[in-house]
Amino acid sequence: SGLNTNNLVIAGIVTTPMIAYYSNIKSTVGVMITASHNNYLDNGLKVIYKGEKISKKQIIELEKEMLQIKSYKKRSIKYKISNEVTNEYIKYANYNNFSHKFADYVVDTANGAACNIAKEIFLGKIYFDQPNGKNINKNCGCTNIETINNINDKKSVSFSFDGDGDRMLMTINRKIIQGDQILYLLIKDNLMKGKKNRVVCSIMTNPAIIEALKELNVDVVESKVGDSYLLEYIKRFNN
Repeated sequence: SGLNTNNLVIAGIVTTPMIAYYSNIKSTVGVMITASHNNYLDNGLKVIYKGEKISKKQIIELEKEMLQIKSYKKRSIKYKISNEVTNEYIKYANYNNFSHKFADYVVDTANGAACNIAKEIFLGKIYFDQPNGKNINKNCGCTNIETINNINDKKSVSFSFDGDGDRMLMTINRKIIQGDQILYLLIKDNLMKGKKNRVVCSIMTNPAIIEALKELNVDVVESKVGDSYLLEYIKRFNN
């Protein structure tokens, strides 16, 4: 019967979080073609439904369906890249008051999915934003953090993404800021804006960060290890 493209939104080069966000607000399926943090030969599919990864059981069922297809016929399909996913994500960033206080930082977009949205959001100097289909994560990105640190000769802040933009490493004075520390900075920023916080973190979170959050009178909830558990607890305590 062929592929009906009438209901498809072809997003172009966007990050996995952008697909997840759009999938959530539209209550639909999102499919990301991505090499993630690997080289371009390792492209695969990430399937998202209503903003969440599909279950392992659904992944296995989908793979079984795909393996039953013995051969593929190459077809030419007319389509147009839409800016809708990007525009909705920029609205989301603006709604969350993503304000710029300084521009003394550099950004490494890994020649990947974050290259376009970074130009819309960040004021800092952007590097590795020229994807050619083969240079994703090649000597750049958060899996090669020393590259941006060597470029960052002023020893200012750097943000380094992976190929599909769902992982980020931050450095200050060439030292990696751990995820727990980033969590603390985000919470502190929210408190300065007058926002009340409740935090869900795993039992593997640095105890010092948890104590520091409690000293800020932030309600801390600890979950089992794994993003599925974190999401479950976020949903449960999001009130």
